[in-house]
Amino acid sequence: MVSVTAESLIKQAKRLKRKTERERIGFFIVEGKQNVDAAIAAGAQIIGLLTTESGLQFPIAGEWPTFAISAKQFREVSDTVTPQGLLAIVKKPDYTISALPKNPRTLVYLEVIQDPGNLGTIIRTADAFGADGVLLSPGCVDPFNEKCVRSSAGSIFNLPVISEIDLTQLRILANNYQAKLLVTSLLGTILLSEIQISDYTCTIWAIGNEANGISPELANIADQTIKIPMLGKAESLNAAIAAAVCLYASASYISTLKA
Repeated sequence: MVSVTAESLIKQAKRLKRKTERERIGFFIVEGKQNVDAAIAAGAQIIGLLTTESGLQFPIAGEWPTFAISAKQFREVSDTVTPQGLLAIVKKPDYTISALPKNPRTLVYLEVIQDPGNLGTIIRTADAFGADGVLLSPGCVDPFNEKCVRSSAGSIFNLPVISEIDLTQLRILANNYQAKLLVTSLLGTILLSEIQISDYTCTIWAIGNEANGISPELANIADQTIKIPMLGKAESLNAAIAAAVCLYASASYISTLKA
């Protein structure tokens, strides 16, 4: 087994800034105490930790190789403007369709989401509102991008995030789960407040690309096209906000079942 050193971790962290390298070796960067704690809680495989003097203030439970490096060295591997001084190299979770529960209540399908901050926020929101998984179309930003991981605030470890789900696979999943596929659009024919989540065995919320919305192909296979009512002058909602509004609608109903 090759020994882990500060130099080897620094070199690997620099390489892992590239998606191709993350895919090649199956590891990614987790930065900040909240995300590192979430990785540990999830039982993720951790190669080692890099920290600065300031980062040593965060006690981390476990016996991983930990190396204190200079602030200058840390800035070379960090993706933040004001880093906390704590970073881990972590094995990517093996998220596949089999990771989804047998009878999911709520799923999110994201079509060509490009902004890693948006994707991370949606993953965090899906986790907060009890969704069972997040499905990503081909062309979505890598969920293990550093900014996405950071924006998820640890939720990347709490629910399956499954990439490369095309529309054929989505339709099969919807049929298998007896799910209603609901897409959000400014051209929606049904207001969000008018749908009855209680009528659905499973709901799949589909959120479109930040600039172009949902594709005509996705709209064609949807069971319903939903419009989120807006009373102000804004033309549209940010993708992450739209997802939050829809997921809250599902969570509000599901919470009544658990009351």
